[in-house]
Amino acid sequence: MTEEPAKPEKQLTPQAARVLNRYMAEFFSETRTPLMGIIGYSEIMLQGEDKIGPLTEPRRRDLITNIHQSAKAILKFWEFFFDLYHISYGYWGLQVKSVELVELSKLIQQSVPDAQIELNLPHHLPNIWADYKLIQQALTWILEAITEAVYPREESTITLTVTYDENSVKFYVAAVGKEKIYFLDDPDDPTLFFSRSIIEMHGGQMQVKVQEELKQLEISFTLPIHQNKPHPE
Repeated sequence: MTEEPAKPEKQLTPQAARVLNRYMAEFFSETRTPLMGIIGYSEIMLQGEDKIGPLTEPRRRDLITNIHQSAKAILKFWEFFFDLYHISYGYWGLQVKSVELVELSKLIQQSVPDAQIELNLPHHLPNIWADYKLIQQALTWILEAITEAVYPREESTITLTVTYDENSVKFYVAAVGKEKIYFLDDPDDPTLFFSRSIIEMHGGQMQVKVQEELKQLEISFTLPIHQNKPHPE
């Protein structure tokens, strides 16, 4: 007899349940296209040269590249769902270490290649105690959300500014659209919920400010410098 999977002991908050259901619908929709691509390109390669003509090296490379990209697209959704699930149920334990903010900011800038992101950093930044992977993920998703909101993207301005005082570090991600800003400040949006949850897990706060008439969008958040620092044994 097949055993039923163990049910989580913790209950989702109403907002987390809405976000999870919304993302599940998006997940099934968005993964279907790359999955069909994997199946289609694989079938083309299996049909043989007698049906599709000579399978030259450039053509073979293009087919394999498309298969690889489709598989990575599905993997991206699976990884995000895995993280969202654990954060929603409160199962994610922070893997805290000292994080260099200059290095992190430059890495984030490179992780969104479709956008021209300007960094505005002071000459010195303190390290913070945080889960590097989660903070990197949250900031990447925030930048991607802002990048998708400005139009036209190639003519818009996006800046990442970091400031600090003795207690906390503040990140400002701001954008000015050349023509329009397409952004809905929806607390149930999976990206915003995911990012906000990560920041709040670290003891920080996140704010979203949209000024459609000025074509401006700003997402800012603060992180305490020492709150998550491990205590000596």
